[in-house]
Amino acid sequence: MSEQRMDVFLLAAPQLGVERSALVSNLVAAFKKDVPSIEKMLRRTRTLVKADVGPELAAKYKALIEKAGGQCELVVHGQAPEPQQLVAPTTQGLVLEPLATHKAAEHEAQNNGDAACYCVKCGAVIRVGQTKCSICFTPVSEFVSKSKITAGLLAFFVGGLGVHRLYLGQWWGIIYLLFWGTLIPSIVSLIESIVFFSTSQASWDAKYGKVQKSSGVMAAVFVVAIVFFIAITGILAAIALPAYQDYTNRAKIQSAMPQVNETREKVGDFILRTKSYPNDNILVGLPDDIQSDVIESITLKENAELEVAYRIASLKDDNTIVWVPTEENGEIVWRCNEGGTMLNKYRPVDCRGGEH
Repeated sequence: MSEQRMDVFLLAAPQLGVERSALVSNLVAAFKKDVPSIEKMLRRTRTLVKADVGPELAAKYKALIEKAGGQCELVVHGQAPEPQQLVAPTTQGLVLEPLATHKAAEHEAQNNGDAACYCVKCGAVIRVGQTKCSICFTPVSEFVSKSKITAGLLAFFVGGLGVHRLYLGQWWGIIYLLFWGTLIPSIVSLIESIVFFSTSQASWDAKYGKVQKSSGVMAAVFVVAIVFFIAITGILAAIALPAYQDYTNRAKIQSAMPQVNETREKVGDFILRTKSYPNDNILVGLPDDIQSDVIESITLKENAELEVAYRIASLKDDNTIVWVPTEENGEIVWRCNEGGTMLNKYRPVDCRGGEH
């Protein structure tokens, strides 16, 4: 008759007199898992540690758990466990030290030679090189250590993009990129870099010395973040560059106004003196080739209309403004809001309003 097979369960409550923190520390050493994994196991009322094992191995698991300060329940394989009742404590007022070895691990290692750790779900031995549990197929978590210096430098130089958070395995670093244009992430990351550098190595190792290794997820997040950043930058450039060019065009046109005003004064004085409206530069004593870095030409037309053509390549043929003189109360008043080909957005404020 074959031996009866057992399931090994870890109960959430520690033995009387055993601190929960001591239990967690001892189970970490016993099962060679990280603290979050053990905490997750203890959050459930009972957790299956090992399924379908012989009585001898089940007894070893029970002894191991009880030595760590926990309570263990053995259930015949295939049967549902009874509603939980705390096992009578076997240790009273015991202050436990972290366990250095795991007896069941030693037993498996002797037989297999390559046991590394145990499955957090079913308790099966995970050997070196395994990516999944051979019993329940739970993926094996991989962990890497993160450098304090690297994180600090990333936070200082490119922290505004959230790169330092992605480096630490925190996907939400992409949020930095979303608000990059406000400069708030850059200020926050500068403060974080100071915090990183001033953190003791022991505190750093406790927090970032064992970060879960992502299987390409963080790389994908980083790529998406960079693509998003490039897209945002392109959109901002598409908006900012034309606006900047419009601004520079208006500034150039405004810078030429002293020369335009000087020419208008000469023409206005001529009109008031002769009571006639000249139609040629030579009649007023103006040169035919009035030019500057911004002005291509200033030409008198019929009825002394003054056409100014600007030397601005981006305007192409829409580069002229026409000033029209009118005598009012013994003075010459110039209007420029209708004549010429220049668009309103480039004209001086007084010259806008017409259809061009």
